[in-house]
Amino acid sequence: MFKRLVSSILLATVLTTYATADTSPEELTKRQCSSVHLRHAPIQRNSQAIYLQAEALQSAPGTYFCAANMDNCYIGFQEISPDRKVLIFSIWDPIPHGDNPNDVPENEKVQCIGQHQNAEISRFGGEGTGGKSFLAYPWKIGEKMQFLIVNKPLGDNLKEIYGYFFNNHTKKWELISAWKTHSKEGELSYAVSFVEDFRRNYDSTKHIRSAKYGPNFSWTKDKGWVPATTGTFTKDPTPSEHIAAQVIPAEQRFLIQTGGDTKMGKFKVWEKRELPADSIKMTAPSKEVQDIVEKTLKK
Repeated sequence: MFKRLVSSILLATVLTTYATADTSPEELTKRQCSSVHLRHAPIQRNSQAIYLQAEALQSAPGTYFCAANMDNCYIGFQEISPDRKVLIFSIWDPIPHGDNPNDVPENEKVQCIGQHQNAEISRFGGEGTGGKSFLAYPWKIGEKMQFLIVNKPLGDNLKEIYGYFFNNHTKKWELISAWKTHSKEGELSYAVSFVEDFRRNYDSTKHIRSAKYGPNFSWTKDKGWVPATTGTFTKDPTPSEHIAAQVIPAEQRFLIQTGGDTKMGKFKVWEKRELPADSIKMTAPSKEVQDIVEKTLKK
């Protein structure tokens, strides 16, 4: 299971990390920051909803803060340039057909069934294929970002996936986009946050990118909201040592960081850390979040 998890969370980063077969490890280290990941656990198998919080602490153009990569989707926020910041919710096609979106049969493409009025909807390739949505949103350093993914089974091996965010300007939960696709074993069964440098222009390695993640919860009808209380620290194959992770017990959160003069502390790569038991006082998502989950499942 863990190998399958790592394979999926590295899909977007590994394919672009080794852009050419003759790129040396030394050249990669000069060109780009390592992508750093944090696997949250426990996440209930066949979750019908996952709630996540994230907060960027340091950023630079070309940074993607993934709130969570899940079984067949990912959601988060990105700094394309200082003047263009967006939210992203993307869904992979259910059956792999390489990296060319034009090679996917029409009946195997994910279908957008709903979207924010300002969202940009398109197809993507190069990291597998699927559908993506961009929504302009001027997030700021230190802003608490909240995301909610709801997985609605339809029967006949089909499902709908909804990606919501809390708009700190309107003070309302809003839909980014919703998609119809094939169902699969496990459905929502894991959540991995990551910080990625996608500019990779040599200058990008000079800049620190860091974020806090948590508290995070998964929801099933049987068990309700279950908090994720452990984090496993991983990275992509870029051989840079300028990475770090940290447990923040008082906030029930984890921090991951890459680039610049970052130095690794006691939290090592591939290590799992738990929030101290006496610090775990996580408050379940609000009634408003619960109402969104239940209304979405009843649509």
